[in-house]
Amino acid sequence: MFVTTYETKQEDQDKFFENAVYKNLSAVKNNHVYRMTFEQMYYYDPLAIEGQLDLVVEKLLGHQAK
Repeated sequence: MFVTTYETKQEDQDKFFENAVYKNLSAVKNNHVYRMTFEQMYYYDPLAIEGQLDLVVEKLLGHQAK
């Protein structure tokens, strides 16, 4: 699962990631959550999408889940 957060208060993000529903997702339990920055994933023009695909492949091949 890929997760991108907007620029919100840190406490709001903490609430999200500490939520029982989130914590019980199979992707979270199996360490298959990949956090991406908003800046990396916001744009949707063809060049940006190509770059985003590279980022996704890097995350999956490196299995850098957080």
